[in-house]
Amino acid sequence: MGRSRATFPEGIAEADQRYAQVLRDIRDRRGETQQALGRLLGWSISTVSRFEAAIERPDQATHRRYCALAPTDELREQAMVAYEALPAPPASGALDK
Repeated sequence: MGRSRATFPEGIAEADQRYAQVLRDIRDRRGETQQALGRLLGWSISTVSRFEAAIERPDQATHRRYCALAPTDELREQAMVAYEALPAPPASGALDK
């Protein structure tokens, strides 16, 4: 938690960055590692890392699981608002090329 965060890759849209930051905040407030959170969500550490870097976006079901893990109503609400603000994902499911 005292560690510095990697910045978002170039070319990641602002809405995607906002959502990914909320996911980071949920994990930080829970005091979880990416590995521990991945186990709770049913994903690998690399998948959680891609979500938190805004390289990949969770599907609706995983988003709901993230919201359920949010330790506060405020974070849960932030996640819901940020997810709803995201543009529709490309057909491939990836955020960028």
